[in-house]
Amino acid sequence: MLFHEHNFQAHEWSIYSMRGYSSTMPIFYFNFTKIDYQAHEPTEQSVIEFMKFVIDNMQLATECIVISLIYIEKLMTTSKIEIRFINWRPLLFTAILLASKFWEDISFWNVDFED
Repeated sequence: MLFHEHNFQAHEWSIYSMRGYSSTMPIFYFNFTKIDYQAHEPTEQSVIEFMKFVIDNMQLATECIVISLIYIEKLMTTSKIEIRFINWRPLLFTAILLASKFWEDISFWNVDFED
């Protein structure tokens, strides 16, 4: 439940308001109802669109895609965390973030410093 997608999304509420008047002042009544979370099974296209969105907005190198997929594969083979439709976005985002950090560190140390 730690990586549940619902933990990282804004909760949705529906608001119903009613107005009325008493003899001295107007009366306003608000009713807040929480909208239940609906989990949707991701398609291959939605995963690709999510990766493109994150990589384009963070302006990452294309190498981060390969590195993040390696991290996801490593997570699937060595850990007890299962990648499901309720946690794929946070896990994929974390893998992309780690890949970008790794690639930035590697790129920094591969620069030739001239005297």
